[in-house]
Amino acid sequence: MNQFLTGAGHFGFGFLIGAGFMLISMALLRKNLFIQIYSPFLPFVCGFFSSLPYVFLFQKTCELPAWSNIFFCIPRYIVITL
Repeated sequence: MNQFLTGAGHFGFGFLIGAGFMLISMALLRKNLFIQIYSPFLPFVCGFFSSLPYVFLFQKTCELPAWSNIFFCIPRYIVITL
């Protein structure tokens, strides 16, 4: 449980840094269409990269967890051999 809380804290910190970059870029380049469209995604991308190491802290099991089957394309009987 502690790993989830630490990862969530790192996501929040990265989110705040990304939000700062977004606000600065929106203030400086407010007429740029690329900035207007894509800068709202910047806090989420920064938060994702900040919490990315905590994705790899899960124990290796013989069965894929449900959250890893994002597109429902991976059969449940595949054995992870890492």
